[in-house]
Amino acid sequence: MTTFVHGDDTLRRQLQSAVGGRFEIIRLLGRGGMGAVYLARDTLGRLVAVKVILPHAFVVPGARERFRREMRTVARFNHPNIVRVFTSGELDELDYFVMEYVSGDPIAERLRQEGRMPPEEVRRILVDLADALHYAHGLSVIHRDVKPANVLIDDLSGRVLLTDFGIAKTLNGAESQTTGVAAGTLGYMPPEAFSDGEIDHRADIYSLGVLGYEMIAGRRPFTGDNAFQLIHHTVNTPAPDLRSIVEDVPADLAGVVMRCLTKDPKGRARDARHLKAALGLKETDEVSMPQDLIDMAGFGSWTLLWISAWAALGLTTVEALSLRLTLLGIALVVPMGFALQVAGMRPGGLPKMQIARVAFWPPKWWGMWWPLRLRRPVDLWRFLPLRPRLTRIALSAFLISVPALIFLAPEVESRVAAAGSLVPVMTAIIGVLAAAVATVLIDGWVWARRSDLNGRETIRMLIGPTIVSRLWDSPRMSALLNHPHHRVEPDFDRVPEFPRQCLDCVVRLAPRLTGPSREAGMSAALAAREFWGEIESLDVEISNLTDASAEDVMAQLESQLKALPPGSGDDGVDDGSVEARIRKPLLKELDQLRRIEARLAAAKRERTRLFGTQLEIWRRLVELSKIDPNAAAAEPLRARIRRLCAGLEGPQDDDTPGDAPAGAPSVGPRTAMLPQAPGNRGESQSPVPLS
Repeated sequence: MTTFVHGDDTLRRQLQSAVGGRFEIIRLLGRGGMGAVYLARDTLGRLVAVKVILPHAFVVPGARERFRREMRTVARFNHPNIVRVFTSGELDELDYFVMEYVSGDPIAERLRQEGRMPPEEVRRILVDLADALHYAHGLSVIHRDVKPANVLIDDLSGRVLLTDFGIAKTLNGAESQTTGVAAGTLGYMPPEAFSDGEIDHRADIYSLGVLGYEMIAGRRPFTGDNAFQLIHHTVNTPAPDLRSIVEDVPADLAGVVMRCLTKDPKGRARDARHLKAALGLKETDEVSMPQDLIDMAGFGSWTLLWISAWAALGLTTVEALSLRLTLLGIALVVPMGFALQVAGMRPGGLPKMQIARVAFWPPKWWGMWWPLRLRRPVDLWRFLPLRPRLTRIALSAFLISVPALIFLAPEVESRVAAAGSLVPVMTAIIGVLAAAVATVLIDGWVWARRSDLNGRETIRMLIGPTIVSRLWDSPRMSALLNHPHHRVEPDFDRVPEFPRQCLDCVVRLAPRLTGPSREAGMSAALAAREFWGEIESLDVEISNLTDASAEDVMAQLESQLKALPPGSGDDGVDDGSVEARIRKPLLKELDQLRRIEARLAAAKRERTRLFGTQLEIWRRLVELSKIDPNAAAAEPLRARIRRLCAGLEGPQDDDTPGDAPAGAPSVGPRTAMLPQAPGNRGESQSPVPLS
């Protein structure tokens, strides 16, 4: 039986042996109480995450078998807000499973950096997680460890993903109750976990409430100096009112979160679906809405248009009373169908006013004026700058008034005989309206071009659909919207500690630059992404070279060489003597290890230089953001940023993070190749293998 140790390098080699050639283990991503997570690549080149569960995690008899059974259950999950599990396996005492790799930080890291999160973003996250839990509960699986560290936000799509079902519980048959051992993380576990009460899906609802409370308030509802105090507060102390800590949190959101924290499970939401309904609908995922409510979305708007058109036709163009009544009857057909559908639907606990708002949502392609209270939840109208909103209101007024004038003109002319022909008057009115709208459109177009929007972005900003989509995510568009873009304002005076964090700061600061500085900001964002990609590649190489290097082996080789008597073979040439035959392979192996060490040192220096340059770009951007872009001091900063992005300059000596190895040579521009260590005599200089 293999003995598994906890050292990162040794565990990584053992894991590589366990997965064989199916996956290439690249580097360590994180470590927790149950094991570690590694980044890996499968045979198709996809990045995956491999979680290792160490033997000490299975302290209860039969726990390993239950874990393997539950992993097989989780592998069946197929939900957009749950990290997928592809496969699992074991080798002697080592259990592992392979899951989807998410390029993003857990909420725990967001909270560490920002303290707390905007309430509306918290609502969106809770809705996604409630949907994921409802899906899992429908398959009789309880997560039991919902907490900030187990919720990821994808960098590219913003998708919220629930991960780590390592202690999930399957509720079916003999496994319908817990085994009597409390599982989870203190502070997020429900009160019933510390009593003899049965654990069911409402335990996850409690944990989700703690998570929501922490995201909004920046702290958990209960704390304690030790585990006993924390358990006592969890079981006996009511949670402090969320609105007494954060005054600007919406009352409905605070109420839902506080209800999740009820001590008695019967006082919480009946299930995750009802919790999601109480939090509000998620427009971007209509598939997860009740089907009858999906059918209702926007129906009221078309009903209103239908009845208005037929009623106007019947009242203004037809003289015969019977024909008018017939047209009015046709006008009532669709409203009657609408009323019957509302009466017959099963809303799943949704308030009637919310059903009405959904029914009168505008179409997704709509970009003009619409009553604010009837807009979709993820509509960006309220965040549009003033000029785009004025442009859209003017166009809406023009598109409504002109057909109305044309339609009503004959009726008015027939009723006012003395007025004569109204055609010239109507033409003049329409001409004035058209000129006014054209003026507003030209003003909006000029404003958009001065804001550095391209043609496609200008059209989107002035007349395009206001529904949330990736078309609004460009740096220029996001910078103009009057909203926090689902993030709190970053602290640009805080020095980033990691390359990924530095990239995030640069990307979020660059769109804020205006005028002549905007181009420098965009170049900086692109360069920061490229630097981060190079740093990630170097991290992989450093990890591989670290495994291949061995200082203790080098010391042993040098000791063995010193123990040999001086004489033949000192220069590595085999002259046939015994000493020469022993010395030559030792020298060759020692030289190979020295080449690996030299390569490793060079890779570390290059990584240090790249991160230092990335930090220097961020520092200069911060300086540039604090001064007038047209000031004389701005141009030298922009020139410095351009040189840094092109690799013509490196970081200043006092800005370089970390300490370079003693005596290490300075590294040139980013285009320079990593130096190769000298090869053996008579051998070509080739890179050291990475494995």
